[in-house]
Amino acid sequence: MVRAFLAVEASEGVDADKLTELYRRLGEVGQLKFVKKEQLHFTIKFFGDIPPATIETIRGLLSGLSIARFSITLKGIGTFPTPLRPRVIWIGVDEEGRTPLMDLAKRVGSLLAGKVPFDPKPFEPHLTVARVKSLKDRARFESTLADFRTTKFGSVDVKEIKLKESVLTSQGPIYHDLFSLGLE
Repeated sequence: MVRAFLAVEASEGVDADKLTELYRRLGEVGQLKFVKKEQLHFTIKFFGDIPPATIETIRGLLSGLSIARFSITLKGIGTFPTPLRPRVIWIGVDEEGRTPLMDLAKRVGSLLAGKVPFDPKPFEPHLTVARVKSLKDRARFESTLADFRTTKFGSVDVKEIKLKESVLTSQGPIYHDLFSLGLE
């Protein structure tokens, strides 16, 4: 079995200095596990564990995807599930980029629906940047969120989507590209 997800990579578009500053500030308020810059991505669909043969099924179904390339601006931060109970800290997308990213996820879902099982949670465009283990200073945490709420973290030219394998290790996940499909 292969643990797989469909993604838009975002690492090349992220401003490394701004990300470093965000990580530094967040590291002062609690115990967090930060996502490495080179692993930042938008998860379009999460498949979980799939048989290797399903990889080719997904490739075949997505070969019919016709969508133009687009750009998105990475902007602001937030938390899941709520700011009062943060488990995940994320960087968001500006409104202009949100529309084509949502359209991409919707069209992928339509091509795969009923043919390949995937996580049914609705797509919410975000880059997970940290997982919260514990907070030691809630006031500073909330202040940091406020300080970065409208920060632009870079931009991403969305030219392709990739099916990626996620291998879970004690040091964190390791990702491998299984295939990529270019957008028009």
